[in-house]
Amino acid sequence: MVFPVSISPRLAVVATIFLGIVPVNTSQLEPYTETIPGTLITFDLVPVPGGSLSVANPENLDIKRILKVDDIWIGKTEVTWEEYDVWQLGLDHEPAKRRQINTESRPSRPYGAPDWGFGHSGFATISVTVHAAEEYARWLSEKTGKNYRLPTTDEWQYACYLGIGSAPVRERTTMPNLNIEDRDAIAWHLGNSNRATHAVASKKPSTLGVYDMLGNAGEWGRDKDDATALLGGSYQDEATNIHCGARAEQTRAWNSTDPQIPKSTWWLSDAPFAGFRIIRDPEGEESVR
Repeated sequence: MVFPVSISPRLAVVATIFLGIVPVNTSQLEPYTETIPGTLITFDLVPVPGGSLSVANPENLDIKRILKVDDIWIGKTEVTWEEYDVWQLGLDHEPAKRRQINTESRPSRPYGAPDWGFGHSGFATISVTVHAAEEYARWLSEKTGKNYRLPTTDEWQYACYLGIGSAPVRERTTMPNLNIEDRDAIAWHLGNSNRATHAVASKKPSTLGVYDMLGNAGEWGRDKDDATALLGGSYQDEATNIHCGARAEQTRAWNSTDPQIPKSTWWLSDAPFAGFRIIRDPEGEESVR
């Protein structure tokens, strides 16, 4: 299967056929806004129609695989500091009760400023481990009674391809003649970010209504074999290296300046590009994981 390299509207439709998208009925799933109980903090989720999608390996276009995903909701933006602070700072409790919070179940004090001075209000949470991201999702599930979690790699890539893959912007390996202005419209990358994250939703969304799937902060996902990786690239990557198949596995360099022994299980002192986005399963399939 060879993907078209034109970005004309007509071929964008053809691309959907080549990709083998088989949507299912998602009439029961609607966009909604969640409020974190006990706070005024809200975040938005949008539905992703389940189905199957045939995609090429970014490293070898002759290797194909099928992404098969059920209906899900996905965060409209990456998890922001406002959302994360409720959990990490215990803002869901009265001030007098915050000292009683089990410190083992919430992040320890970070080494340095985890936002790196890029910005806090309206900015993506960064410098977090996959453990921290999953614990946040578990806490949020318990607070709301809904199954919020990290996406699997397949779910994340499916949502990315579905929202971006059939639009004018396509990954570099399948559309080598991509106009760089198209990437600038939807993603913060090395060429336009000034080496920092930016406020979420400050670029154009995907056709699903999801912001910053590519660039800005990389997003944690978990493979079927339990391996984890940051997906989609980040503001530190060249424009040609941010695409739906981009992934980066954690290395020692990501927390090299952390003086703790052992290293923090919550914070990555040298990974100001590590963020995350949450998803939610439909009713009837929910179980807090």
